[in-house]
Amino acid sequence: MTFNERYKNNVLLLKTFEISLKIMDYTEILQENRKYVLANQILIRNINWGQFKRSSEC
Repeated sequence: MTFNERYKNNVLLLKTFEISLKIMDYTEILQENRKYVLANQILIRNINWGQFKRSSEC
């Protein structure tokens, strides 16, 4: 069973991944505009969000 087959019906996982990608794109825009501190804080929060989501699945 591949990753896609196992999780394709997991709406929470799919939405979390989609939002994470958008946040990463936004942090790149902030870095291009020299908003480094804000970009790093948002990126760290995004990582923490993924960790909380993972721990809720256990």
